[in-house]
Amino acid sequence: MMDLKVEDILLSKNLTKVINDDFCIFEADNFLPLDFYLALEKSFPDLLEIQQETEKVDAYNRQSLRFNISNLNKISNDFFIKNPEWSLFISLLADKKFVYDALDLFDKKISEHKGVKYSFRKRKYIKYVKKKYNLLNKLVNKLFNNISINFMFSAAGPSEGLYPHTDSTNKLITLLLYFPEKNWRKEYHGETSFYKLKNNVSQNKIKKWGLLGKKNTHITDPKSVLEFRENYTELYKSKYMPNMLAGFVKNNKSWHAIDPLVFPKNKLRRALLINIFK
Repeated sequence: MMDLKVEDILLSKNLTKVINDDFCIFEADNFLPLDFYLALEKSFPDLLEIQQETEKVDAYNRQSLRFNISNLNKISNDFFIKNPEWSLFISLLADKKFVYDALDLFDKKISEHKGVKYSFRKRKYIKYVKKKYNLLNKLVNKLFNNISINFMFSAAGPSEGLYPHTDSTNKLITLLLYFPEKNWRKEYHGETSFYKLKNNVSQNKIKKWGLLGKKNTHITDPKSVLEFRENYTELYKSKYMPNMLAGFVKNNKSWHAIDPLVFPKNKLRRALLINIFK
């Protein structure tokens, strides 16, 4: 296994596409060195491992294994012991250098949504976190250190998907690293679709969707889905390709979805989700 360093995966050094519209969307082609990515792909947890820790995270009942870097469960611990490449990768993603590089890169977009209070807290934390531990450090840490990160292995089967939503209110940035199975065909889909309001939408509709987006409402019933399609147009569709990192900055307009998947029963749409929270 190669010696991967946090400097190798900083978003500021690896992004190949950035779209700034209703919200910020970005991609990084060939995000990881190929040999390291292939090692991760080879040891991506199988569906049985994931099913042992299943959480119903959306209306399509996607299978997932969710864990927090500070509170790994026994199954996760066993997995990381057996697969040191994943242990290294997760530790680098959780490194403050990676997290704050991402926050600095998208500081303006996050601050537009979260306001000056967010920027003040983040900068205060960065200022004091490097100082020698003392009572003041402890107090400032308690007041301002409210940035966290968690991870989720996702393996979705045929006909599963994700209804339109904007993501949880305390989220800052969402990252998705794709792991298509071998011989994955374009017609299987798997892309993440991002949406923006059409130009002719009325002010009443804009207010309605803004409120729904603020609450992270999942648009699930057929009538609401139809209305969503009438009011929104596709802004971008991320490429579901090996070693592709896609992501976006959360705000009340960050509508995205995964269309129902179309592929054989022996296939899975696989991804690692990385979530940075406040």
